[in-house]
Amino acid sequence: MTYVKQPIFNASYSEELQARLLSGESFADYYNGSYTIDENQCFESDIKTTEETVELEPTPNADFESSIKLYEAYKDLDNTQASDKRFWNYLSHVTFKEYTLQRWTPKYSIEEANANTSIKKLATDSFIDRWFATGSSRSLRRHALARLWWTAHLTVAPWEKNPEEFGDLVTEDRYVYTRLVFTSQDILGSLLERKVGWSDKLVFASLEYFRRNPEFLMRSNVRNLMKEINLILSYRKITILPFESLVGLVEQAAKNITTNE
Repeated sequence: MTYVKQPIFNASYSEELQARLLSGESFADYYNGSYTIDENQCFESDIKTTEETVELEPTPNADFESSIKLYEAYKDLDNTQASDKRFWNYLSHVTFKEYTLQRWTPKYSIEEANANTSIKKLATDSFIDRWFATGSSRSLRRHALARLWWTAHLTVAPWEKNPEEFGDLVTEDRYVYTRLVFTSQDILGSLLERKVGWSDKLVFASLEYFRRNPEFLMRSNVRNLMKEINLILSYRKITILPFESLVGLVEQAAKNITTNE
């Protein structure tokens, strides 16, 4: 397999592009992808990827498949590289430009945005969220491409990363938990962006409960469960519990919220 070096933006260029969007100068260009990229502001990085073109389908139902494809294409990223805004911003603007346009162009038309200041701000915020990463964990979970890669990275085959803790979870499907995350768009934000995401053990205890109880995967249930667990985290050191006990705690929390509905 042939590998090539991945181009990325200069740091200052990412900031320049974002400033132009925020000022309104390039706002219309993000609707139709007519913005231009100055190749002099790009350089070859140490990030390696396959020479083969990766095709991502720009629909919500394909997020899981896209996540795996992107992760496999860039599976050798270390955490520093995977947090580099220059890399992700290049991917959204150049390598996967058409995917980003089709998947994340705001629901408002450009005519609606130009006619209403509030709508234009919402549209601009959407472009910033999906086209630009800053390096923070929140921005990486919102960015069009980074969200896909990081979800796979955080959830793929936990038994390989920590066999002592997660050895009993071994299955032939290395992406079983990645698939679960994408069954509900709410899980990504609720599970990986809040306090629950601070502990791999608690993340996988929650995902394992979802795997055993697929009927629970409803938006309101997931959101309320994460709120309940975060509340428990505020006064109990639950992450020291054995894994199965932690799954049991998640199950009890789920029963509590469904009983109160």
